[in-house]
Amino acid sequence: MAGLDKGASGAAVWLRAARGESWRATWRLLGSSAALSPIVTLLYLPFGLVGPLIIDPARLGGRWSDWLLVGLVGQLALMLVFALGRWVLHRGGTDRSPIGALIVMGAAIIARAFVLACLVPILGLSDNFEFGYRIGSSLVAQFGVLLIFSVVVSAQVQHGRQAAALEAQREALAEVNRTMWARLDETISTLRAEVRRTIDPLIHDVDAALEALTGKIDVAPLRESIRSAVDDDLRPLSHRLAITTDVDEVLAAVESRHAPGRSPLPARLPVARLSKPVLFGLLMALITTSQSLREFSFPLVLSFPIFSGIFVALLMAAVRGLIGRWVPPLWWGISVVGVVGGASVLSGVLLQSVLGLPVPRFINGAAFLVGAMVAVLIALYAAVDQRRADTEEALRASILELMEASSLLRMHAFAARRHLSYVIHGSIQGALHAAALRLATLDKPDDAVIATIRHDIFEATARLDEPVSPNVMLVDTLQEITDLWSGSCDVKWTMDHRTVRALAESPVAGMSITEIVRECVTNAVRHGCARSVTVQIQRSGEGRVVLDIADDGIGSSESAAPGLGSHMLDEMCVSWRRNSEASGTRVVAEVAIAPMPVG
Repeated sequence: MAGLDKGASGAAVWLRAARGESWRATWRLLGSSAALSPIVTLLYLPFGLVGPLIIDPARLGGRWSDWLLVGLVGQLALMLVFALGRWVLHRGGTDRSPIGALIVMGAAIIARAFVLACLVPILGLSDNFEFGYRIGSSLVAQFGVLLIFSVVVSAQVQHGRQAAALEAQREALAEVNRTMWARLDETISTLRAEVRRTIDPLIHDVDAALEALTGKIDVAPLRESIRSAVDDDLRPLSHRLAITTDVDEVLAAVESRHAPGRSPLPARLPVARLSKPVLFGLLMALITTSQSLREFSFPLVLSFPIFSGIFVALLMAAVRGLIGRWVPPLWWGISVVGVVGGASVLSGVLLQSVLGLPVPRFINGAAFLVGAMVAVLIALYAAVDQRRADTEEALRASILELMEASSLLRMHAFAARRHLSYVIHGSIQGALHAAALRLATLDKPDDAVIATIRHDIFEATARLDEPVSPNVMLVDTLQEITDLWSGSCDVKWTMDHRTVRALAESPVAGMSITEIVRECVTNAVRHGCARSVTVQIQRSGEGRVVLDIADDGIGSSESAAPGLGSHMLDEMCVSWRRNSEASGTRVVAEVAIAPMPVG
């Protein structure tokens, strides 16, 4: 089960790292090697060709094929810088600081702009290198677009990791559900066989000595043999059974299964989920800033991007308000959002022209295309993020199920070990002690006495093969704990009828709860000098019972090493925690319940 717990905890760590839609989570995505992958540059290609194929020919003239060559060579420069930056930052295959990715993006944009500026005069398309036009003004727009593409691709890769973790968890859970009771029977049988290998030779020696005792008076050697068997062998064996985690190795193979997987994009999403007016307006303000910088000076340079960003955000928000609840097929929804985005940008440009506001030249043809591409990109990111969220939720549920299955198996294994330990500590040791005492009181054991002693030892040893069947009267046992500490500590417990019925159907869980309560109350009194302990036992959902145990003791040191009690809680609980409070100590534990048989 260590494998299961390790796999579940590892997936949980990844889940916590990937959770949320905050800016911090988005920032972490840029630290992934996927943020600088070739896919990002390929997705950027259509946007990168807008200037060379639409705006520049309108400004400078020239053949379409020449401008296509300019755009492709600039794209090649950008791809080379991305590849070099990725190799430098992620040679070890680990994620790095997002700042490194931003530096690489800036260098790639500058390299592309420099190539375009040099290539245009070489091909005779212009007499001016236009370094300022190519590099300075376009930097903001290119950065914004590359950032979005990088985040989308990183989110896709992150989803792939989550999906792989989900498949591994699901497979492990299926394997546990399919085989754990058979494996538990196998484990118990193996454990019994190991116990037998220790006990049977001892019992055989004692039995042989008893058989040879007939007619003899000196029983001291036999009593010494019994004492040695109890003190040197049986007691250490019963102690080892109490702390052994025997299901770890039996199920360790489950953790090695990690099947890759992908979840499909959502079949449908509401338009409100696909459209993000504020983000769209911000990106369009950044993109239009580049064109404004090329033609206007301060303060006119600010009017076009500010007006454009606010206008497209408001228009997108209005459309979202009208059709936001519509849930079309995914690609229909993305197409609609793209058309709305392109139309809003073009409408904003035309409206500013009608109002007489400063508008850069030669952008009408590119306005719709750029707006549509950015809107589609945002909608695609929303779909990918929704898929990530769905996978994350499924992974979380799978981890919880696996933890519950693991906890159930540990509880049943604990019950089996405890049964064997009790048989050794109680029945077998008791029979041997009784034999030693009876022999000590007899001057000369006769055949009948020896036969009776041998029979009692045989009967006690035979209990090792009895089925494990916890028979705990939970309410009575809790009352016994209360009565035990009466006078020195006031122990109060509450449990509703619904919880009592659930635990009656899961005797191993009931046994575990009594052991947890006994351990916590004992610790509170003996180590914390508590005068009052309150125990609340309540069913939570369908598969768990929550124990809330609070005392008014002094608690234990935070640096104290975990002992057998902590080990027992680890085995019996799905999760547990101990908190030191101003009023004392509180232990909150979750125990899995299920009406499952024990072999």
